[in-house]
Amino acid sequence: MNLTFSIATMQDFPAVCAFYKEVIEKTDMEKAARWVYGKHPTDRMILNYIEDGCIVLAKQDDTIVSAMAQTKAQGADYHPIPWSQALCDDQVSVIHLFCVHPAVSGQGIGRAMIAHAVNRAKEMGKKAVRLDCLSSNTPANAMYEHLGFAFRGTQVLFADSLGDVLFRYYELNLN
Repeated sequence: MNLTFSIATMQDFPAVCAFYKEVIEKTDMEKAARWVYGKHPTDRMILNYIEDGCIVLAKQDDTIVSAMAQTKAQGADYHPIPWSQALCDDQVSVIHLFCVHPAVSGQGIGRAMIAHAVNRAKEMGKKAVRLDCLSSNTPANAMYEHLGFAFRGTQVLFADSLGDVLFRYYELNLN
């Protein structure tokens, strides 16, 4: 597997949007993240993440095969979860919008992308990587646990594309 990782720039914006649209189109979203492009994710959401330097791309032969938003802090919606460490928001990196193109699923790209995110968080001096996942996304939940992320709790949140949904929260401590 020959992957290159990069931070998306404004020049990548059309390709990143096209990538997410294609992943949604080619994935059985009832069994996965249940995303609806235009509701979650949106062009504005992707643009904001790119402007903040948060979109991480994995490419094979100059083709995007995986993407995620890796933020440099957690939001207030993460505060109610019983984390193993009480950390300030800026001591945490959070993974959002993580996906692998279904054409390359099962090739270890997801594991490589998460490993890259963990290394980036360490380089940023973060003490933990956290993420949330729909409780119904069994394959993703299993992958996070297999990669060493500890389940820390659930929370019902409103999602534009789904209404009220149950999310599972995971944490990987870095110290």
